[in-house]
Amino acid sequence: MTDKERLENIKEKYQWAIEQSLANRIDDSDIEWLIQQAKRVEELETQLQKENERYKQALEKIRGLYPLRNVGYQVSEIRKIVIKALEGE
Repeated sequence: MTDKERLENIKEKYQWAIEQSLANRIDDSDIEWLIQQAKRVEELETQLQKENERYKQALEKIRGLYPLRNVGYQVSEIRKIVIKALEGE
């Protein structure tokens, strides 16, 4: 079962329980899975923020090279900055 299918399944069971006026109960395994998914989302958000900051810094360095005077050197420097940003350094 995919993550999306599992989430839909949990939502359906929870909605059914509410409609039947049953206790608002979600299986322990579903709660654990939801917690794990929330933690994973937090990890991905942190990773994305770091990546975005790396790209922003790279663009600021590139912007600092303009106006182009020694074009060959600066193009080489731009290439190094881009490679470093994309490799995550």
